[in-house]
Amino acid sequence: MIEAFIEAWSAGSLKACFEAEKFKIDVTKTPIPRYDLLKRSQYLYYGRAVRARLPFTCEFCDIIELYGRAPRAKTVEQILAELDTLYRLGYRGFLDFVDDNFIGNKKAVKICCRI
Repeated sequence: MIEAFIEAWSAGSLKACFEAEKFKIDVTKTPIPRYDLLKRSQYLYYGRAVRARLPFTCEFCDIIELYGRAPRAKTVEQILAELDTLYRLGYRGFLDFVDDNFIGNKKAVKICCRI
């Protein structure tokens, strides 16, 4: 999907709508965020998304419609690499770990808590 957007942008296309395939998101393939581009003085703290899996069907939530019900979780190596990157950049502040359903996968929680 992003490739189509970049191609259209490069060609000067004014196409306004790009639609990603549903349920195809693989968070284990996401790159480390470019924290070096952030102005730290503009942030009180950083939040890190770790896992997402929602067992509910709340009418106001679009997550299930966009990503389906399959659990999505970053690997321990990804989480550590992101934390190492922040540390190398000199960040020593508060980190908020974001998880849509922290206790939904007890095995994954135990791994995250050991980090």
